[in-house]
Amino acid sequence: MEPHPLFSSKARAAVFLLFGANFLLTWFQLLSPSCAVQDRQGTSIGNVQAARRHHRVPNASKTGGTASGCSCSCGSRLQIVSGKDALAKALHYGRNDTYWDLVDFLRPNSVQVRIMNAEPDTDYSVMAVSAGRFSKPGDLVSITNDADSKLPQQVYHLEFPFAGEYSLLVHKTYPFTSDDRRKPSPLVPPSPRVSVNVAHDDCVLNNRREKKTGLLPCQAVQHDLLTEWNGEWLGPRERVSSNGRMRSGWSFMPMQCSLETFTTTDFVTISLSSSGKTSIAVLGDSTDRGVFLSLVDMALQPEEKLEFATSNIGKCWGRASVQINSALEIVYQDYRPKMIRSEEKPGTVTCHDEHIALASGYRENRTAMIKELMHQQNPPQVLLIQSGCRSKHFLSVSASSKIDKTGPPECMTLTREFCSLFPSDWNGTIYVSTPYLNGFVRETPKKDLEHYWYALRWFSDYINDKRVRIIDLYQLASGMRYNTESLDRIRRSQHQHRWCNETASGTQVCSNVTEALANLLIGRAVAPQGKHHWKQRQQAAGKHPVKQKVRICTDCPASLLPFHIKPKPDLTCTSGPLMHADKVGPVWNTPPCPSECLKTMPTGGAKTQSGMVDIRVCDLNSTKDNSSHFFQL
Repeated sequence: MEPHPLFSSKARAAVFLLFGANFLLTWFQLLSPSCAVQDRQGTSIGNVQAARRHHRVPNASKTGGTASGCSCSCGSRLQIVSGKDALAKALHYGRNDTYWDLVDFLRPNSVQVRIMNAEPDTDYSVMAVSAGRFSKPGDLVSITNDADSKLPQQVYHLEFPFAGEYSLLVHKTYPFTSDDRRKPSPLVPPSPRVSVNVAHDDCVLNNRREKKTGLLPCQAVQHDLLTEWNGEWLGPRERVSSNGRMRSGWSFMPMQCSLETFTTTDFVTISLSSSGKTSIAVLGDSTDRGVFLSLVDMALQPEEKLEFATSNIGKCWGRASVQINSALEIVYQDYRPKMIRSEEKPGTVTCHDEHIALASGYRENRTAMIKELMHQQNPPQVLLIQSGCRSKHFLSVSASSKIDKTGPPECMTLTREFCSLFPSDWNGTIYVSTPYLNGFVRETPKKDLEHYWYALRWFSDYINDKRVRIIDLYQLASGMRYNTESLDRIRRSQHQHRWCNETASGTQVCSNVTEALANLLIGRAVAPQGKHHWKQRQQAAGKHPVKQKVRICTDCPASLLPFHIKPKPDLTCTSGPLMHADKVGPVWNTPPCPSECLKTMPTGGAKTQSGMVDIRVCDLNSTKDNSSHFFQL
């Protein structure tokens, strides 16, 4: 009698293999790292989640995520390295205290941080910082009142790009005035005691340390591509290619293009070029001036800029230029588009206390200044200009129907008008900066960022000039918000740049943000197709050693007020290294605020570096005193 097929040797082997495989799979799952977020000792975060439920704090499901983070695979996990007790303690804080906790673990490499009892009209900064490796703010997801506790809350999403340990830093960054710049930025508890460790396999998280290949140089991209200049900052401890690396060792890694950087040696090559003069101009206020200062700092040799911070060009409210070997010129012109009004009336004057702050004619002087600048023998090939638009202006561009009814924001109209002043046969490039170059710009909620990027693209289409490129500076600037020199300071200045003295690199102007923009400008001016092509041309031309000659020309008044533009500056030039300035040029000749205007009631007030001032706006055509008509520059 034949045995039943079920008990044949082949069948028994198959059953044995099936049960064996199931047994091994079970043990593999038990021994493999869990998807749940754990502390260093392997304890699940469940007890903290239980405490959250006990205190009626909503769990992750209410924000649309998964508290356990079990979307992970390949053994990925996120662990709390330190601060578990501090996180648990935060749940016991009173209703009058501001604190934060971890709400949601969306993926094995990201969390949501919730700030509870957030103060009204107060900004916060949530950063993931890995010393020497990574620095990036969290995205503001929502500003609401908690459904259970009714406390005001702000929720941020943080993502960790690669394995390692990160500190979670939450700062209070209240709206700044000039008196706040020296104040610490308060840390919100339980910062700085909480840090997390991210462990993963390469199959789960993209390793951003490897530079994407095949990307165009950023200076070579189409005119509208930089309107979403998304990217991340990686620190000197990360091994990345030289592209995007600043002199500090930090690298900006855009997603859409490759940011090429230029060394001091490259600038020497540029200044010795016999193929024509390279000219770059920066037109803006003190925040944009940082880009000019970074360009000069990169171009000069260390011995030529020992007195950089105290020189005439260190703080210029007029015109400044640095020329090297007659082959490279870097120009700065103080330009404040916010001072331009679409309907300027002749004879209108704005006074700060007894001083004139702005007289009519700023708009006309701007037009005359552009004509003077562009009709030089060697006009700038590349310019960076400020739009004067704030983030609220971009967010107001909600739909074409609204634009059709109300028209675009005035700052956009004036920027288009400004760009139209450039000669039609000029084939240079105009980069238009956006508000995030200012360090005091408030946080933009994540839901508004897509809206903001849409508005940038709309702005580019509205200008309708292929020579103009609108630059998105949101991620470029926000990633460098945290001041690593001091744990308690963040957003300490509206300026991205600061004076320093880095002996190793010869750097006098420390700013990764303005240096990145400086590299974009010089790249566009000398290597519009990419640095590789530029180097090939230089090698073919050969080297012609020449001693570097530096010429500095300035017309910089001793006072910011009144806001002014000279149609044609009265430049004073010197040769040699930057020298300490005993004093800058005299205050440009302006009369005091007219007596009839001082008799009127102030229309408002402003806090300046000199303290509070009363603001008066007067139409002198309707008064007997027309002394401001003598205000001519």
